[in-house]
Amino acid sequence: MERSQRARLGYADFSGSLSSAAMLATGVFVRAMNRGERLYAAMQSRCYSGTFATFREKPVSIGILLSIFGFESLVFAIMLETSGFRVV
Repeated sequence: MERSQRARLGYADFSGSLSSAAMLATGVFVRAMNRGERLYAAMQSRCYSGTFATFREKPVSIGILLSIFGFESLVFAIMLETSGFRVV
C-alpha cells in the first residue's frame, strides 16, 4: 500500500504525507481486524474453548540422559572411524 502511495506521489508534500499515512494506518487496522475475526471464526469452528490442550512434560531421568549421551557418542565415534573410507 505504501509503495503504491509513493508511486502516486502521495508523500510529495506535508498534507499529502499526513493523508497517505492516515489511509495506510486505516487500511492496516482494517486488515488486522478482518484477519482476527477470520481467525476467531476458524477457532470457534474447531470448538476452541479458550484454552489450548497441551501435553504434560515428564521429568527425564539421569539413566535416559546417559543412554542418549552414550548412543550419540557411539554414533560420533563410528562417524570418525569411517570418515576416511571410500566406496567405489
